[in-house]
Amino acid sequence: NRAGDKPFFSIGVPFTKSLRIKLISVAFYLTWFLIRILAYPALLIPVVEAYVHRAKATNSTLNALAIAPLFHLVFISLNFKWTVDLVRSKLKPRSKRHIDKGL
Repeated sequence: NRAGDKPFFSIGVPFTKSLRIKLISVAFYLTWFLIRILAYPALLIPVVEAYVHRAKATNSTLNALAIAPLFHLVFISLNFKWTVDLVRSKLKPRSKRHIDKGL
């Protein structure tokens, strides 16, 4: 959160606001891992299958879908890199003056 409120640990932060901050954070991380780490890599299989089907239908490995598996692999790699960066940013020791700027 932009105000730097610590949910459940700061005096003066209402319970409903603390609960909302935690729910938003949990939902963010849950969807991040479910979509970027599970769903997107699983989609590589149908992308490759579509490419192979097109390659067999056209008798050519160079077809309209040739670039799709490559780009998909690049995006999966970026998602893993961003996930590592996200986890590292959360595991870093924080100073007392540090205010978390978002998720």
